[in-house]
Amino acid sequence: MRMPTKEGFPLSDKRVQVDLLHPILKHRLTALFRHPEIQGRMVICSGVRSYADQKRLYDGYKAGKKGFNLAANPDWKRPDGFFYGSFHQHQPDGYGYAVDFRITSKKLTTHRANELARAFGLCPTVKGEWWHHQPRDANDWFPTPGFDNPPVPKVDFEAIIQFLNGLREEVAKKPLKAYRSKGKAVEVAQRKLSDKGYECGMPDGKFGWKTRRATISFQRANDILHDGTIGPITWDALLSPEQEEEDVQKSLF
Repeated sequence: MRMPTKEGFPLSDKRVQVDLLHPILKHRLTALFRHPEIQGRMVICSGVRSYADQKRLYDGYKAGKKGFNLAANPDWKRPDGFFYGSFHQHQPDGYGYAVDFRITSKKLTTHRANELARAFGLCPTVKGEWWHHQPRDANDWFPTPGFDNPPVPKVDFEAIIQFLNGLREEVAKKPLKAYRSKGKAVEVAQRKLSDKGYECGMPDGKFGWKTRRATISFQRANDILHDGTIGPITWDALLSPEQEEEDVQKSLF
């Protein structure tokens, strides 16, 4: 059976989210899946999760529900002051930092899979879970002995600021409204709402009823006119370009 792929990565299911994996993690995964011993023998079965996704897994685990394994509390603030909850979930910079693997061939053992993953700076960090891999912990990036020249993270902070300022101008001219608005500004707002714990479904860039409900809840919690419309006041409460730049810088160093 042919497995679905996204961004070149083999997935166990097309619903697995890999688009918001950190760029360095993507770089390492690309190298790993090009290895001849990995090709066609392993897939990614879990990628980036929203706050709501992580909370559902955590609540199921705490309640002892069947099919729910150990899951981190999404509200746990890590000692480093930046990362929180599971490395799978959206961190303050909007990226996820963990994937789970599934072996699909008897020609590959878990021991060998971990050995190769470590060579590309992807380490299992949860005791008893060979499948969970991260490119870093809360302190630093893991070494990459499999690379001759490890990639150096580069982020165009000016481009980030310019992009977010452009979206804010769009919102100021034409506020985002339910059943009418769609596009990148809606998608960004959806991701930020989800990161802050307001469930609005998949960040698909379409302003539906779930996004409106999440927006109203967020507005009420922040003493903003709760009309379900995202104008400049609500947008600024959700995110600011300066905070986004600071979050990205923290994720790299």
